[in-house]
Amino acid sequence: MNSIPRQKPTASGAKSGINGIIAACNKNDRFKLLEDDSVLPGNLNNPIHPIFTRLDCRGPMQQALRLASHFLAHDTLLSFFVPLLYGREVTGVIDGTFKTYLSNPLNGTSTEKHQAYLSGYAAASHCAQFRHDFIFATTIVHEIVHAVGVVRRGNLDEPFVRADCPESEWGYSWENFMFGCIINLQDKPGLGTHLLVRRAWADADLVDEAGGKEYSDVPMSYIAQWFRNETWDIVCEQGPTAIAPPVAHFKIQSSKKFEAWVVQSDQLQMKKDLKLLYARWKEEAKELERTSSSLIPLKRRGRAKIIWKPVTTKQLQKNNDLWYHTGFLFDRLQSHCGLPGSQSVGEDDIHGSIVDALPRGIHIQRAAWPLLIYIVRMMLTCYATARAEGTEATMLTEDVVSWETEIWTICRPGNIRE
Repeated sequence: MNSIPRQKPTASGAKSGINGIIAACNKNDRFKLLEDDSVLPGNLNNPIHPIFTRLDCRGPMQQALRLASHFLAHDTLLSFFVPLLYGREVTGVIDGTFKTYLSNPLNGTSTEKHQAYLSGYAAASHCAQFRHDFIFATTIVHEIVHAVGVVRRGNLDEPFVRADCPESEWGYSWENFMFGCIINLQDKPGLGTHLLVRRAWADADLVDEAGGKEYSDVPMSYIAQWFRNETWDIVCEQGPTAIAPPVAHFKIQSSKKFEAWVVQSDQLQMKKDLKLLYARWKEEAKELERTSSSLIPLKRRGRAKIIWKPVTTKQLQKNNDLWYHTGFLFDRLQSHCGLPGSQSVGEDDIHGSIVDALPRGIHIQRAAWPLLIYIVRMMLTCYATARAEGTEATMLTEDVVSWETEIWTICRPGNIRE
């Protein structure tokens, strides 16, 4: 296998939707989301868990199965399974229904396709193999968690693992326990394991109110460390929280409020690439409209606008809950006050809307209210002016960004109390 040249993924043409956004953000793999020459080879040599003995433990799956075995081999990680096996169901807990099974994507495929998959894996770079094996291993354990619940309860109905879980989904509950987030493959067509993105495990209604799911990048250095013995020495002693979360270089949200892709980053050079992508989208839309029959509906790309929001490195790493509630705030202001931007909007209306938009149990300190109300009023005026002039759509102004940053500063944990 070592004699086979390693293949590194190459960039393709312009993509639509979030795939195009991600490609622009990571142009020329600037954040090393696909390849990182400083990444060390994997050195896992732990025994493969007996639960996997029916799989091909000596072939290309060996590295992934060793990682999956680590996920199941340490007391600091097995603590997650204790409430699943021995926990008591509390009366009144909302139950959900989840059908679970272990699937094999090679079932029903020809011998030629099977060999093609294995050959593609062997020829892939170390980083590409790490991404493949990471997703393979976490998916196996995700499904095992569901299977443990079925054996324990005798049915497919899953209660909440903990009272503060956003949904009754045991597989995601384990992933959040292990990594503090949900890590997914980038939704991109074609063979191969493309770059990985992460999202917070949050209440679906809150996410919808905030404007939609938000995804962050996952550097290769974060993924590769899970294939090193020294990482597992730390996890064995201190648990999964001892491993720092991935450092975000950009965040992407599909905003319902703005009907646009909202991109946050501390990398200012990214703005130029996003503008070029947006220009290509407009050209493609015009060409499609010109060549399509009037009797045939145009194929919709989905979100067709891009909003650029520069933030500091520190802000980019913060939890997004209060940013979500800032977006929810303006929806509440519009319902309370009518058209935003009017100087006649009273402080009581703004105050009430802010209270409605904050998470339950969170209260802003009294001294922060005058400045917060002033900033909100200025933002409403800016939005109203932009709407009247028809200049609101593609890129947020620096003033609006700075005001939203001020709101974040006021609402940060140091200025709130439970």
